[in-house]
Amino acid sequence: AIIRNLDMAAFLGAKVSERDYPTEIAPTTADEDALPDWARTPDARIIGVHPGASKEFKRWPAAHFRQLITDLTDAGFTVVMTGSPAEKDLCKAIGVDGNAGV
Repeated sequence: AIIRNLDMAAFLGAKVSERDYPTEIAPTTADEDALPDWARTPDARIIGVHPGASKEFKRWPAAHFRQLITDLTDAGFTVVMTGSPAEKDLCKAIGVDGNAGV
């Protein structure tokens, strides 16, 4: 979405200086130390899902997240939901809290 918006701004005549945004995140030693043992195995299949959004109109419906998480767990992935303390109710509304693999 960022690149599309920058392209649109450039098309409209705005000066766009930087278009390359890194998307890789390297865990720190502290991050790795915080992992549970099951997540440290080379064959761990873990996917993070972040249902929050800065604006409510950008947020995918809870039922869609619920289906996505069900499909991922059925495919053998462990799903980790992420969010801020303010998004705790949103994660609970998805209704997978406590399910195996989540």
